[in-house]
Amino acid sequence: MRLAPPREEFEGRIVSRFRLAIVWENEDFPLQDTSTSMQDNCPHLNEEALSRIVQWGGKDMLGQLVTLFLRETPSRLEQVGRALESADLRQAADIVHAMRSSAGNLGCSRLERLVIQFEKQARGGQAEGLQEMLVLLSDAARDATEALEVHLIS
Repeated sequence: MRLAPPREEFEGRIVSRFRLAIVWENEDFPLQDTSTSMQDNCPHLNEEALSRIVQWGGKDMLGQLVTLFLRETPSRLEQVGRALESADLRQAADIVHAMRSSAGNLGCSRLERLVIQFEKQARGGQAEGLQEMLVLLSDAARDATEALEVHLIS
């Protein structure tokens, strides 16, 4: 694990002092059926990740990061869909890469794993199954969004 300078801005202000980057030695995450097995084994939110953000930057920072995630994720998923329709796998991979760190930093573990798999497959030029994987990404993003919204309310 390493700390890197912040790279995202929220309304012109840097929203985090640190960006947590997890360096994986082996990024081979086999795609799994997320309908039941992955949901049962991988909660929508990792509360420890959210607690770290609060510890480093306070509840305001967490609120800003969650708001940014909630605002950006739907449009990124739409952009991925358009990139797949035009067979632009590189563009699709670049878009989901931006989602990767957001999902990881906010503890959206299931979404992060799916994003990693999608990105790897798209960068490898393997278009087969990406449309189906986009459905899984959308479902995981919806679940993470709902969990983050509940977390903000509580």
